[in-house]
Amino acid sequence: MAQRGHGGGHQGPCHQQQTQAEAPLAVAWHIIDEIMARHDPHRIAGEAARELGFEYWIFHPYIYSEGAPVDVGVPGLGRMVPWSYMRRAHLDHPEVITVDRQGNKQWMVPEYAYPQARADKVAEFVHMARTYNPTGIIASMRSESSQLIPPPDHADQYGFNPPVVEEMKRLYDVDILTDPRFDWQSPQFKSDEPLLDKWRTLRGTYITQLYREIREALRKEAPQVKLAVSLSGDYVGPIMGNARLDWRTWVDEGLVDVLIAPSFFEATLDLEAGRKGYLTHVREGIGVIPAADIKDYIKRSPHPEIQVIQTGASSYFYDPPPPGADGWQCDAWYDAYHLAWYQRWQQWQADLRDFGHLKFISQNFDDFPRRSSGISGGYGDGRYQPELRSSPGLWYRLGDGTDSCPYAQEEIRHGTVGAALAFTTRDILAVHPSSPDRSLPTSLVDTAIANGNAELSLWIYRSAPGSSCEIYLSGNAAFEKDVALRIAPQTGTISCIDGTTWRETHETVPVETWTRLSLKLNVDQRTYTAFLNDAKKPLIEN
Repeated sequence: MAQRGHGGGHQGPCHQQQTQAEAPLAVAWHIIDEIMARHDPHRIAGEAARELGFEYWIFHPYIYSEGAPVDVGVPGLGRMVPWSYMRRAHLDHPEVITVDRQGNKQWMVPEYAYPQARADKVAEFVHMARTYNPTGIIASMRSESSQLIPPPDHADQYGFNPPVVEEMKRLYDVDILTDPRFDWQSPQFKSDEPLLDKWRTLRGTYITQLYREIREALRKEAPQVKLAVSLSGDYVGPIMGNARLDWRTWVDEGLVDVLIAPSFFEATLDLEAGRKGYLTHVREGIGVIPAADIKDYIKRSPHPEIQVIQTGASSYFYDPPPPGADGWQCDAWYDAYHLAWYQRWQQWQADLRDFGHLKFISQNFDDFPRRSSGISGGYGDGRYQPELRSSPGLWYRLGDGTDSCPYAQEEIRHGTVGAALAFTTRDILAVHPSSPDRSLPTSLVDTAIANGNAELSLWIYRSAPGSSCEIYLSGNAAFEKDVALRIAPQTGTISCIDGTTWRETHETVPVETWTRLSLKLNVDQRTYTAFLNDAKKPLIEN
């Protein structure tokens, strides 16, 4: 079972650990859990900041990214189904999740009209402040909801929870569940309807109350810790809707120390958001309040000490901040990537000097759990490991010997110790995450096989005449068999693929004998050769 740990970033009881069906994600999270069990990055970063005389701010907790049950999610590009965690309070009280008029939930997005939802989030801020004593905490309204379920069809689709419905009845004698003016699909819906804006304003008061309660708790429990809030404009915007953000009240009451603006909150961009009625849409410049206007309001407020950090710095270049900025948010992610890439480049240069080649994946399965599905069906490590001077590879989908998935066993093995994989009727995939160039710097440090020569070599054992398999090397996400070998059942005859046509050779893989097969590629010339055992003459050339 893959579990997403709490690590240093979450209050212990706040998250439920869950199984992840995607083996590569499950293995990655398992590795993160192991690292977090040995190290606390918040504590270490705080100590380093104090030693260097830096401020240390925590970009956590999120306001609208709270996980979801294991049975929630819609597969799709960029989606992670099921989600790796769920907030314990939302597991116990799912009613706090915002709903549409039909009761459908926008998972990860709570409606802060519920006092228990606010109290739970306040407790998380207090926990972070007490535990790590940062300079400040940034309350980010960024949401990962669209990485699990489709984004809303309209900006005014959600926000119809019972407390909101009842308060609208009390204040304005209107039933927003039945009045067509609140139904974005109705011909009577008008975005500039005054009552509709009162509903948006009401929803915003609950957000303000959340920040009011966070500030009150921090003043009591950790008065030295500052609070920053990310701001889009007068309304939230994609993907949370048109709830009003009363930032002027935040300033007037001194609820914040820093405003970070203009921020947009989509972890995954909704490319259709421009047609969904959002009153604030930062990426398209709709409803954005200039930082200069925010600063001017602050100067005239009871709290002129509040600062404004302007967002929008380039991720790749160090452009100067706008005139008059108190600070400018920029992205250290790419700095970390470039440092890691440079380190890997030095490691691989050393490997070339010492070995004459790079080992992209090297695995003997000795440390694989026997007859086990491992971590949700996966095992290994897709990262290059300097101590091994290779990547063990991430292998999936594994089984326990009772299903159709391959499994690790030691009854039949090459040599007298260790283990081997027993193949069944399902594929086993081995992955080393890499990119043919540096076009994916946010996730991939290692360069893929893009030129020169490459070799895929393995030992195989046919336990019975009916045993057969295909072996292929590919960089295509659809697993196109660019270069492949096939071992036929009964005869054991070896074939190689030539484009889309299999070419049969005169060689066979015998039964009950360990046989070595190799594919050697000349990437520059786009040719390959296949070898059986240590024969000098190739099985086939292309």
